[in-house]
Amino acid sequence: MLGVRQKVILDLCCGEGGAAEGYRRAGFKTIGVDIVDHSATYPGFFVKADALDGLAAFAERVDAVHTSPPCLAWTQGNAANDITVYPNLIAAHRAALRTLRKPWVMENVPRAPLRRAMVLCGTMFGLQAEDDDGTLLRLKRHRHFEASIPLSPPRPCDHTGQVPWGGVYGGARSDRDEARNVRRGGYTPAAKVASRLLDVDFMSMSGLRKSIPPAYTEWIGLQLMEYLG
Repeated sequence: MLGVRQKVILDLCCGEGGAAEGYRRAGFKTIGVDIVDHSATYPGFFVKADALDGLAAFAERVDAVHTSPPCLAWTQGNAANDITVYPNLIAAHRAALRTLRKPWVMENVPRAPLRRAMVLCGTMFGLQAEDDDGTLLRLKRHRHFEASIPLSPPRPCDHTGQVPWGGVYGGARSDRDEARNVRRGGYTPAAKVASRLLDVDFMSMSGLRKSIPPAYTEWIGLQLMEYLG
């Protein structure tokens, strides 16, 4: 008896594979495309190429598409800077995705110009980890998702309580005392703690800083699977 073919998702601007790991957990095979070679870590088939070239090459062979265009223009760290020096790839990716007759998802940071986007937060998935000194940290990490199909979050964010945040992003400080008692924010724990916060164990610290937590795309992937039947 022939088995059911496993669904495949094309993962554009894939990085080291945080989003792919979530889609893998949801049951997808993944094809990752990035202009930087991440074949050593990517959890699936990897192709080094421009994202839109990868879309043209693989769109007809996959069941769904995810893209995470570079977000430097929209990161909080560049809020006061001239963002015109960075390419705005969101419009170009959206135009290409809208020509497809299959579901797609586009992810970016909160300030990015996504449309009718669903917001996911680490508190929706209980993402937390003990720091090196035993302090419990929790992950916020808001990410926005525009999609061609209706998506819904698992529950509202929960930013209440006394558990401190653990940030995993560039520009934050790794000195606990300074971050907690002087700056009161912007603390990034060591790589092994950051890995536990994001619940992914195969990425470098650089990859973790840029990654979508796999719990987010596992949740989206389950909704894509339901849509695809």
